[in-house]
Amino acid sequence: MHPNSPDQAPDGTGRGVTRRELIARLIGLGMLAAGAFFLRRILFPRRLEGESLRTFEAFLDTLLPETELPSWRATGVMPRLLEELSAERKTRRALAEGVEWLDAEARRRKGARFFLAGEEARIAVVAAAEASPAGSIPAFFYRVTRDQAVRLHYSHPAVWRKIGLPHAPQPDGYWDFEDAPAS
Repeated sequence: MHPNSPDQAPDGTGRGVTRRELIARLIGLGMLAAGAFFLRRILFPRRLEGESLRTFEAFLDTLLPETELPSWRATGVMPRLLEELSAERKTRRALAEGVEWLDAEARRRKGARFFLAGEEARIAVVAAAEASPAGSIPAFFYRVTRDQAVRLHYSHPAVWRKIGLPHAPQPDGYWDFEDAPAS
């Protein structure tokens, strides 16, 4: 065999890699990297931080604003809410993708991230998430986050005392709900 033959490696030890094999290996590596990216995104979505965390805070400001009742900031529900939403893969993924959706929808409507949009724009984006088709990321994110945030918020003594309840509405409930409230 000639030393510069295509079947001969430059160091003379045997057959080298053909162009076709090199392209196949590069395509395989690309597919492996893409698969790992999507698998990580689905199974292990990132934690909220930076601007994503600001978007989530703005979402909570829209759901539980400061009114005659304390806001979510006064009751400090966010650490526990994030812990609960991050406990399961499905809700952890919905949290990350839901926050991305809020930003994308706000940009589409107003050209700004959700946390930079005005109150009316944020309310419209949250209403769009609520009205999204059942099973979609925005609808699931909205429902799960709202339900858990409201449960945590209204079980805080600062809120139920302000409403005039003798104890948190949950988990005990009110067995005498059929009777008129005592004054």
